[in-house]
Formats: sequence, structure tokens, C-alpha cells
Amino acid sequence: MKKYIVKGTDLPSLLSKVAKHFNVDINKIKYEVLRKTPELEVKVWTEHETEAPEDNNFSIELRDDGIFLTVKEIDDVKSSTLKKILKYMEENKIKDTSIEAIEEALFKLNEAVKIAEFDKEYYIDSVPIIEVFNNMEATLKITKPNKGRETTLESILKLAEEKGIVFGLRKKAIQTMLSEKIYDRKVILAKGKDVKHGTDATIKYTFQKTSNIENTSSKSTKDVKSIDFKELNLFQNVAVDEILAQKIPLTYGEDGIDIFGKTISAKVPKDIQIIPGRNTYLTDDEMYLKSQIDGQLIQKGKSLSVEPLLTIPGNVDYATGNIDFLGSVIVKGNVISGFSIKSGEDIYIEGLVEDCELTAEGSIMVNNGILGNEEFLHTIYAKEGIKAQFIQHMKIKTNGSVEVNKHILHSTVEAGDKVIVTSGTGKIIGGEIKAQKGIECNIAGGPFETPTKLILDVYSETVKEESEINKEMLVLEENKFKIEKLLKDVEPIKDALSDDMKLKVDEALKQLSAINNRYITLQEDRSFIEEQRQSIKTHSIRVLNKVYPGVIIKIGRELYLNRSEKIRTDFLIDKETNELVER
Repeated sequence: MKKYIVKGTDLPSLLSKVAKHFNVDINKIKYEVLRKTPELEVKVWTEHETEAPEDNNFSIELRDDGIFLTVKEIDDVKSSTLKKILKYMEENKIKDTSIEAIEEALFKLNEAVKIAEFDKEYYIDSVPIIEVFNNMEATLKITKPNKGRETTLESILKLAEEKGIVFGLRKKAIQTMLSEKIYDRKVILAKGKDVKHGTDATIKYTFQKTSNIENTSSKSTKDVKSIDFKELNLFQNVAVDEILAQKIPLTYGEDGIDIFGKTISAKVPKDIQIIPGRNTYLTDDEMYLKSQIDGQLIQKGKSLSVEPLLTIPGNVDYATGNIDFLGSVIVKGNVISGFSIKSGEDIYIEGLVEDCELTAEGSIMVNNGILGNEEFLHTIYAKEGIKAQFIQHMKIKTNGSVEVNKHILHSTVEAGDKVIVTSGTGKIIGGEIKAQKGIECNIAGGPFETPTKLILDVYSETVKEESEINKEMLVLEENKFKIEKLLKDVEPIKDALSDDMKLKVDEALKQLSAINNRYITLQEDRSFIEEQRQSIKTHSIRVLNKVYPGVIIKIGRELYLNRSEKIRTDFLIDKETNELVER
């Protein structure tokens, strides 16, 4: 077949027309793009024809079984055609040709005659190389032929099929590589569809989730000194119908597909629900949580509630009487001697607290100080913590920490966490200060050997708890023994028991299971108590400036009376000797 120049709009349709016209497989057609614009112009010929000049009337075809010569017509003498053929053989370095076979071809027009063997080492074909990466991408590289044959679209697709590649094939890219003779360069052959994972539903809160008073409990001594008691933002105030939380819905993803046609499943997103508390409500679509009242926002675990907020514009005195309120209480003035405040949440007092009773299920914060009566110590209790500028002649108790800016004088203080008096003068003089996790102050005691007790102890509570646990475990063991004996006695006759007795046996089994579960819980509680005892070895009583004589230090069961003035001292339990030491 001679070479022809064809024109059209796109390459695939041109090749298809040529193949149909000459009644040959499209993959057998070779082509060269001569021009792309303004109109596509392509030179075409059969696959295995060499680059013979246009005026030659012969073609050379390379096959696995040999090299074949076809003479199509002879316009001049045979000798002239023979010379052209031999010259072509020499120029293209086609070796070991048979002159006899060439002459035979000159007489057998339009018939392919084998003129030489096909040396695969000499005539190196173009080879497609496919590489797969993470099952999501495959690349194609075509090696450059050396006097050999070009690879075909058909052979590339067959190789891809053999490798199992069935998705994301880029046939246009392959055709471009073949038409533009792009050799020894990797091109993306196939690409999978990436999986798109969905997102879990989340809750977006419209408020500061953790109040500053909670944040200060874990601060170091240095940090606590810098706390502005007026700027702690103890309360989260909200208005009726105010949005408290918004649900961000989950989103579903899209499955992916790798180049082998395998589906890559998107992760199933998790849903979440807003949990309403007291005085809150969900919108009809359950996407928003709103407040039903004006009040203080309270977060406990994953639940949000709004509690009423009581504000006293002046003093708590005869004009107000005693205060007993479920929500939080704010007092703009003082709490006068003899009056009391009881709150189901927090108490905030901007002025002075005189000898009175304060009780809060949350925290208590006194912007000024607490000034009691030395003849009778009233009690201030807060479940979560107490903060004040100073404390004098008062009984203080909390499960949390006590943080004081200036001093604690002649008071009894019990804290489930720490007692910290390190701002300003930071004095603890007189009274008894007891904490479970540490005591820190600048000055302990006074120059006149004022009796002052600093106690770091978990035994007072744990001994009582352990005793109660041991008693309960003893009762459980006795009941367990009785039930197990009963079950053992009825085992031989269980098939003959009446229905009533069978019910009693079932009930006994349930009781035994409950006893075993409770026993395990008590064992865990007892282990926790022991851990608490051991933890005392990691805590200390720290005096940053001066310890006066007359200060009694007690850590655990170790008691020490300070008899001389000391500077910057830590009192703690030595982990090896279990004795109280100074450092």
C-alpha cells in the first residue's frame, strides 16, 4: 500500500475511514501527523511498511517469521527496481537478504516473498511497559524501536487486560503516544476513582465551654499570682430562645473504584444527638438547642441546662433575708454577719463576707475577702472550689481547691485538692490547713510561734471508707456462702423441683451474680483507696519564703514540729524511707 495524505477534523475518524476504505484492521494502519491546524493532515500507510520513498513500488514488512518483500508494479526495468531495492536494504541495514528471493519477488507481483530471517536481537521492537501503583494508578512507557516494529493500541490494551486493568483506561492518551511517537516517558494509562469519606456529625457550641474558674485550678503557683479575680467570667449568662448549640449534620461520602474495578467503600459517618437539659429545648428539626429562660448556662457532661440567675443589687441583709436559690447567686454588695446563702450552682460576691454561712454545689468566689468571728467559726462550703482575697476566722470546706491572694488567718480549711496562698504576702498564720494534694504558701506561722497546723492527708477519709468497704465485703461473703450451699444442695434434685422452687433457684442465681459484681466493684474501690495512700508520696507542703517555729507539719501519719526558722522549704515523704523530710 502506498502512502496517502488524508485530511479531516479528528484522528480517530480519519483512521476509521482509511481502514474501511482499504478493508484492513485499523490497528494495521500506520500514520504520521503532518499538520494539526487549521485542518488535520495525516500521512497513512500499512503497519509494517517501512519508510520507503514515495516513488518506490515496493514495500518491506517485518514479521515474526521473517522479512517479506512485496513488489506492487514495475514501471521501469526489473534491474532498475532491483537496484532500488538493494539500495534501500543497505540504507536501512536489512542484513542477510537473499538475492534469489528478491528476484523471485520481482516476478511475483503483489505477493509477499520472504527475503531474510527476522532477527529479534537486531530488529528490536517497540515494547509497552505498564506499572501499577497502589491499585489506583497505572503508567505506560513505550520503548523506542531499533529498526523493529512499533507497538499498537491493540497490544497495549491486551497487556492492560492481562494485568487486570479494567477501570479508568485513558485510550486517548495511548493514541497520542502512538501518533506522536512518545518513547521512554511514563504517561498515566489508567487512574482509579478516589474514595471520598463522609464526615461525622458534630456539635458546635455557641459559648465558652470551660469557665475561667475551672481553668485556674490546674495553674501553677506562678500563674495563680497573675489571676484577676474580677475577670474570671464565672457565669455564662444566656437569654430566652438563645441558641446554645448547633448540630452539624453528618455527610455521606462516595465509594471509590481502583483500576482493577474493585469498589473502595467510603467510611460510614457517625451521627450524634444534642442532649437537652433543664430549661432548654430542641428545635423541631433537632438541629438547634435553645434556652427556655433567661439564666446561667450549666454544662454537665454532654448535657446543657439553663438555671435561673439571682442577682442581689446590694447587700445580703435584713432587706433580703437569707438566700436559698436553685441557680447561681450574684451579690453586688456584702454578706452581712448572721445571714446565709445557699445555692444549687455558684455564688459570686463582689464585696465582703462577714461571719455567715455560705453553701454552693458549684464554686464560691469572693472578690473582696472573708472576715469571720474569732469566737465562733461559721462554715463556708463549696463543692467545686473557693477563691477569695483573704480568709480570717472562718471554717472553709471544699472538695476542690482553695485559692487565696493575701492570707489565711486563724481559720480551719479543708480542701480535697490544694490550698494555695502565694499572691501578695501569702501568709498562713494560726488555725489548721488540711489538703489532700498539696499546700503552698509564702509564709507559714508567725514570729510569736503562733500554733499553725499544715496537714497533707488522705487517711482521715480513706480509713473510714475502707472500713465501710470491708464491712460490706464481709456481709457479701456470708451471703455468697449461703447461696452457694443452697445451690449445691438442690443440684442433685433440680429436675424434680417444683415450679415454685425452680423460680427460687433462678432468683438465687441472680442474687449470686449481683453479689459477685458488687464484690468486684468493692475490690476496685479498695485498690483505689490504696493508690490514694501511695499518691501522698508525690505531694508536698511547700513554703516559698519562711517557716516560723511552732508550725506543725503532718503528712500522712508522719508528724513534725518545726523548732527553728527556715527559708524556702519543701516538706514531703521520702519514697524510699517513707519518712517526712525537708528539702
